[in-house]
Amino acid sequence: MAKATLSKEEKQLDKLVDTYVKAVKAKGDIEEWSDKYLISLRDKFRVLARTTRGYWTFDFYESLQNLNKESLKRDLKPATK
Repeated sequence: MAKATLSKEEKQLDKLVDTYVKAVKAKGDIEEWSDKYLISLRDKFRVLARTTRGYWTFDFYESLQNLNKESLKRDLKPATK
């Protein structure tokens, strides 16, 4: 059986989701993160989201939603435009 290869966009999304998962393991729940770290990771997600919209995975979407919800709860202003 042939092994499916991931596109460049899919690899970028997987790498960013892995970063998110590692951060949750290392730093604990999103609620415990500093504002600065939360904004920086959220903005990385948003920048990549614009260029890879057709390649989103459920894990990517769910991670982005979690970051956005916590940002709204803390009333953090977006650094991305």
